Amino acid sequence: ALAADTSRAPADPVVEPAEGELSAPLLPATRRVEAPDFELGTLDDVSFRLSAHKGRVVVLNLWATWCGPCRQEIPAFIALQKALGEAGLVIAGVSVDDENEQAIKRFAEGFPMNYPLMRDDGTVARLYGPVSGLPTTYLIDRAGVVRYYAAGMLSEGTLRPVLERLLREPA
Repeated sequence: ALAADTSRAPADPVVEPAEGELSAPLLPATRRVEAPDFELGTLDDVSFRLSAHKGRVVVLNLWATWCGPCRQEIPAFIALQKALGEAGLVIAGVSVDDENEQAIKRFAEGFPMNYPLMRDDGTVARLYGPVSGLPTTYLIDRAGVVRYYAAGMLSEGTLRPVLERLLREPA
């Protein structure tokens, strides 16, 4: 739904991965729309409301425990959250697993994940879908506008320059 329009938002270029880099390209959102708001409980039993993070850059990552590329991109998200969190970055991992929260928690224990993790109750997939594959990631700017999306695994090398640019923009 968010990426279905055929017109391009002219200010944001397509960001192709560097040659030889295993990463999906970051595509500009085809329509500059405010990110649909949602609220979910995190695996740490804290409420996460997307709109509460306006003023920060949010990486909204839809993933699943059984998804190999999802597992491969987690270290990049951990590194980016550590490096850019104080500058205003929030990575939000939303599991679309059919598994219960305990199974997702057991999976997450294998990674030193330093960002909020949630289990989707169907809300995020409905608001941001249709989700055609995993992982799917949306980059939301400080004003709460969806600027980029990617269907497929993202690397730190592809994400970092775009996130740094978005973090330099005013809210």
